[in-house]
Amino acid sequence: MVTTRNKKPFTDRQIRFLLTIQKKLADITDPDPEIIQHIKFSFRIENTHQFGRIPMLRFEPNSCHIKSEIMYEAGLIMPEREKELLKIRQEFGIQKARNREANFFNAEWCN
Repeated sequence: MVTTRNKKPFTDRQIRFLLTIQKKLADITDPDPEIIQHIKFSFRIENTHQFGRIPMLRFEPNSCHIKSEIMYEAGLIMPEREKELLKIRQEFGIQKARNREANFFNAEWCN
């Protein structure tokens, strides 16, 4: 049995995510922006015992806000589903996680 190699190594979801990150990093590094913002990012490879080498992307300041903005721009968080979850949380008295979108960003980034 001959298996063919996957010609598209990334899913559409991952491509949208990476293109949105690329756009955000281009906006941050723009030498002549319309609005001057003091946002910066850093990229490094971190070694862990459990997973080995992991690329880390950090934003400063307001990292959680920037990460959630990327998730919404990529279309990975659906507003309709968020409304449904909000109703369920109010019904059962469950609080929303403080940095849910940022945690979701980190999960997508590590995949």
